[in-house]
Amino acid sequence: MNALKIESTGINPLTITIEQAKERYNLGTSTINKIAADANAIIYIGRRKVFLVPKLDKYMEELAN
Repeated sequence: MNALKIESTGINPLTITIEQAKERYNLGTSTINKIAADANAIIYIGRRKVFLVPKLDKYMEELAN
């Protein structure tokens, strides 16, 4: 199976994959999953797990303050 290519288009996405979240927040898989669960930012589309960017960003901002 070919690797997913992640390209920046300058558009702020509503959802991102685990790989994009790891790159965006510079965190590991289990940490992203814990934070996303705490932020209630996980949604499933079929078997695919994606993360809601606005909820993750808001949660990260609250942690920083």
